[in-house]
Amino acid sequence: ADGTTMSSEILDDYEEGSWNASYSGSSGSEGSMGIGGWGAKYTKIGKLVVVQGGITLTNNGDWGGQVRLTGLPFTPDFTTAHAGTCETAQVNFSGGSVGNIGIYITSSQTYFRPRYTHDNSAAAMVQCSEVSDTGIFEFMFSYTTAS
Repeated sequence: ADGTTMSSEILDDYEEGSWNASYSGSSGSEGSMGIGGWGAKYTKIGKLVVVQGGITLTNNGDWGGQVRLTGLPFTPDFTTAHAGTCETAQVNFSGGSVGNIGIYITSSQTYFRPRYTHDNSAAAMVQCSEVSDTGIFEFMFSYTTAS
């Protein structure tokens, strides 16, 4: 095609909406966890999903292990270590200064994990023990899904 003709089939698989983002850990339990606010939107074009949103906690609960932000609107079909970015507040990172914070998604899971780097050190997943009761996560990333 010459790039000037559009087919009506190009955007047959287009969808947008909101989804329920939440917070959990890889161990422990919800306990007294509280979310003061959340907002999350997605756009799906074919197999490509773009999500953005944020979560503000009022209580970190009894979660332990790695932070998992849950409720993705579609299941990822691959694992990637840097699907997008995550801005955090009220998080006390262990170790030295933080280089960047990315999004780690895992194939077949409807959660994603914020992951950060330190100078001259391997990347590490954000731990629930590093998040204060008023932790904030703002994110935007993309991934593909099987359908």
